[in-house]
Amino acid sequence: MPAFFGWVQYQHGLVTLVKCVAILVAFQVVIVLPFTVDPVANLFGFKLGGCTSWMNYLIKTKFIGGDSD
Repeated sequence: MPAFFGWVQYQHGLVTLVKCVAILVAFQVVIVLPFTVDPVANLFGFKLGGCTSWMNYLIKTKFIGGDSD
């Protein structure tokens, strides 16, 4: 990812880099919504609602260091 971000900034500038990062973050948020927000989970058919929290999602995807096992 750092090489990709460096290439984007070098080729297209800082504004395009910020747009690229915003798109990647927005994609992650859209992917995790059915698992963390109850109304969205119910919309997708999960009867128990959101089964995890944002913190659990970030830990399991190893965005903030990951779990210890």
